[in-house]
Amino acid sequence: MYKSSIKSRLRAFVEHLGMDKLEFQNSIGASGGYLNRESEPNGTVIANVLRTYPQLSPDWLLTGFGPM
Repeated sequence: MYKSSIKSRLRAFVEHLGMDKLEFQNSIGASGGYLNRESEPNGTVIANVLRTYPQLSPDWLLTGFGPM
């Protein structure tokens, strides 16, 4: 499944996990409402996501290609 932005892929990952958005945001150290904003994540956020969720494919997160 291809999603056009890193933020939309993060939202898909949260849905895949069955997590609440707030729970996910807290787990990666992001501020409340982070997933609702349209801005793309910076390198620190991406690193926090990949460190916290090692099962998530960095290739999929960054490009949208391959398995989640």
